[in-house]
Amino acid sequence: MNQLAPMKLSELAPATEDQQMAFVQALVAGRSPVLAAKAAGSDVLSLYLARCSSADFDDLWNLALLARRDTALHEVMEKSLAATGTIVWEYLTGPDGAALLDEDFNAVRGPRLVGCNPTILSKLIEKLMASADKPVSTTSVNVSASAASYVSTDLHPLPRLINPETDECP
Repeated sequence: MNQLAPMKLSELAPATEDQQMAFVQALVAGRSPVLAAKAAGSDVLSLYLARCSSADFDDLWNLALLARRDTALHEVMEKSLAATGTIVWEYLTGPDGAALLDEDFNAVRGPRLVGCNPTILSKLIEKLMASADKPVSTTSVNVSASAASYVSTDLHPLPRLINPETDECP
């Protein structure tokens, strides 16, 4: 005899808005949909029903997954960079040598990788990121003490923030 009682469609209801928001927050924090549903005090089926019935919740769900993916990629990239060289924070300058400023006109600092082996770094990046042309590669990375190292200190030019009231726009 089947121990699972058949569910009646009338008993199924989408999750409440509070449960949906708690679920999205748990997804962004890195939980799986099942654990996020438990944290929200709901079940996965109710959340999937809400996702199907609400385009806004579906968009939030997708954005939460993308945000978590970007955070994970950023963390892996930082660890990869730190493993291949030294990250130094320095003030950024534009092509004209002037300091780059943020919206509050404070000098902007950014990370720069120094003393890395570009071969190792390119393999790590290739292994980490898929492209539109190919899936993530399964390349293995072997670090050799005799590997030649090349350090590039060139920074790509960055856009300069301007104040429209006092600066002329190009």
